[in-house]
Amino acid sequence: VDTTGVVEYYDGSNWLTICPTEWDDIDAAVMCRSLGYDGGTSTTYVKNFEGPMINTQPSITFVECLGTETVFSACVSVRESVCGQTTLAGVSCTESSLRAGSVRLFDDANFYSIVEVLYAGRWGTVCGSIGWSLLDGRVACRELGFDSDNA
Repeated sequence: VDTTGVVEYYDGSNWLTICPTEWDDIDAAVMCRSLGYDGGTSTTYVKNFEGPMINTQPSITFVECLGTETVFSACVSVRESVCGQTTLAGVSCTESSLRAGSVRLFDDANFYSIVEVLYAGRWGTVCGSIGWSLLDGRVACRELGFDSDNA
């Protein structure tokens, strides 16, 4: 799986490139987490595809993430019509050690909480009213390293 590349953001109607001027590791980590990775670092890419050397795509010229955002759209950004750069912002994302079906407790609770399962790169809650049983609870407890006898 390729985890490195140029960053583009879809705003609902257009794919926008990001100017690298203020692009940093915090912004890149949020972008990577939005894509289901553990985190990442910022990189830049020289525009090397056909056409003018100056970027003429609609662009985001400034991004400011705090690092606590779970989705990139929660970061502050300024959109201008054209970046005018020959380089573009990129990321090198860190592969998650977690795989689909991984289990965690909501809010990192110690012993009891809502069970969440990783599916398609996102954490979702398990609906207890549809088929969740004591046996399911025991399996989840074992996966989390707890004694399953007290599930």
